[in-house]
Amino acid sequence: MGVTAEDRVAAPRPLAYRWDGERWASVPPAGPEDEALLSGLAADGAGGLWAVGVAYGEQGEGRPLAEHRDGAAWRSVPAPHTAGRGEALDGVTALAPDDVWAVGASSPPDGTGTRPLVLHWDGAAWTREEVPDVAGQPHAVTGDGAGGVWAVGEREDATTPVFSLHRDAHGTWRLVPPADGAAGEGASFFDVTRVPGASPGGPALWAVGSTLPRLDPPWRPVVQGYGIRGPGA
Repeated sequence: MGVTAEDRVAAPRPLAYRWDGERWASVPPAGPEDEALLSGLAADGAGGLWAVGVAYGEQGEGRPLAEHRDGAAWRSVPAPHTAGRGEALDGVTALAPDDVWAVGASSPPDGTGTRPLVLHWDGAAWTREEVPDVAGQPHAVTGDGAGGVWAVGEREDATTPVFSLHRDAHGTWRLVPPADGAAGEGASFFDVTRVPGASPGGPALWAVGSTLPRLDPPWRPVVQGYGIRGPGA
């Protein structure tokens, strides 16, 4: 999933390719008639796929875009949108056909005061989740293997910008701080994955991103493990 655009910027349109075992072939997504792009993809374990991103209105305002493929064709599925705010989805994970999570950002017109946007699909409709009030946005989401989910991204109001949000199986969200020291000087987390069958005391979760120490170049890669003991935990 991705986007095609003039000069890589103008008139973006959703893009999807399918591998048939021998070659890649273009598969037109449902897509809105106006400008849009897709940035996240997940399989639901029952032959279906979810793709998420952003669709742009006539005035350039963004709204969440969610598309589902049932094995035969793509269709656009309405997602909640707050009028007057620019909203986009970056990542998605499907724990089951009726348990899908998508994350992104919600911002006012001036682009300041960005807040996390977390949506949940219950098999019938997308609904918005109430999460901790953080000045920032998540980029990726994954299941925790115990009925909960992790979302990772970046903050706007912290010396150590990387952050994580965790929702347990009971529906309670909490903000989880990053690693201490140099390992925590990350500007962003871009992706996250769970480690199935992780040993006790070992990393149950890995997140990757980039660092910008002291807000000066150069950028450096960062990898953090959650649950690991020792330096960089």
